[in-house]
Amino acid sequence: LEAKDVDLLMKGYLLVYLLPGLRPKLTSKRLMERVVRKASDAYFGWTDLLLWVEDLRATIHYEEQHGESPFSQSPETPMNFHSMAHLAGRISEQFGRYQDTECKVMKSALLDLEDDSKNDGRVPLRKFYSSHLEQGGTSNFAESRDYLRHLGALDETDPLRPSVIVPNYLYAPGNCVATSNFISVCCINQCVSLMDTLQAEIAETTAAPENILAIVSSLHSDTVAAPRELPSQLVTRLQEVAGRHQGVVPLHSRLFAQWMHHAFPNECPYPHPAGGLSGDMLMSIEEWNLHRNSTQAHRASEDEMLEIIAQTKDDARNLTSSIDAVEDMDEVLLPWLHQEEMLFDVFRQADGSLEHRNTPSQWALFLDLRAILRPIAMVAAIAAALFSMKGQGQAMLAARSYEESQSLPSWSRQPSTGRPPLCVMPIPHSEIDCS
Repeated sequence: LEAKDVDLLMKGYLLVYLLPGLRPKLTSKRLMERVVRKASDAYFGWTDLLLWVEDLRATIHYEEQHGESPFSQSPETPMNFHSMAHLAGRISEQFGRYQDTECKVMKSALLDLEDDSKNDGRVPLRKFYSSHLEQGGTSNFAESRDYLRHLGALDETDPLRPSVIVPNYLYAPGNCVATSNFISVCCINQCVSLMDTLQAEIAETTAAPENILAIVSSLHSDTVAAPRELPSQLVTRLQEVAGRHQGVVPLHSRLFAQWMHHAFPNECPYPHPAGGLSGDMLMSIEEWNLHRNSTQAHRASEDEMLEIIAQTKDDARNLTSSIDAVEDMDEVLLPWLHQEEMLFDVFRQADGSLEHRNTPSQWALFLDLRAILRPIAMVAAIAAALFSMKGQGQAMLAARSYEESQSLPSWSRQPSTGRPPLCVMPIPHSEIDCS
């Protein structure tokens, strides 16, 4: 491939990766060039993204130098389909980490809005909207109350103090990019690394509460220092969970996930019961708007924001004075629902061993296979469109292989990808004309 074609092909791949709704539009080299020229309008970090991809290409070239002929005079190995597919695979593997930088900035902004000294993983809704209005309506934090409630990111335990749950908001579909029927690149769930450490130490699906307390008290996050002495209320809660399960705590249960939310309120999401406020199928921004026949249904209007700010400001002031006298702040600020649910069932056999049924571990291999096949199929489809003058058959074959790679069971997909994606980026990205 010539250098200019390699450049166009890779930019086309990046755009399709970020905006899957563009793929049916890139039917020729001319259309691809026109869309690429508008890329900076579609994705605010486009220039930085291209620099990252160039760094990644240089890294791959350095890693593969040992395979080149020592007599080669070329400073670079020419890019062919195999090398392009390899680069696309590396982008797919590492893009989540790159994109997570923006998620960390968003989390920092949310933490700045939390009430002083509480560190409860909650941002009062009035502060959430005030932040948006103070920045002239150009920032995040504009989702409507209904959409926040649907996402399970709205805590209405106390009607006088509705608040946004920080981790539930961060990990919601509205903050995902590269969303398609096949994959979504979302904010990295920081609770996963905490659970990984915990499970590596325990090496069982259940554990005695004292073992969990010893490990969790030594775990730290970017908002929780360690080692620490866990609050007495948190210790009591864990013992109550163990009391419901014959003296041990199931690590893959709703109640333990809720306990982890109390222990790390800014990192671990609050686990709503199945069919609860958020339901079982979370909608992306595009799906929510499509469902309500409006391109702005996910956003609260300025009048709605001002009304909520005015209603809750005085109530919040009164509430603050009333809870100052309460010693157990954990009980007041964080909801605890006693409803239990299990991720999978555990059965104790006659010999004392545990049998796990309906375990999701079988999904891992299948999901890894999808991650490998997706970038190769996408590069094939875009390359065929780029060189469509060689025949429409190549484009049809590549497109068909890409569609077949997406023919997956519904349970293996992200819950926010039930419909074909629209050509629109979620906040803070802007829209692009797909016509």
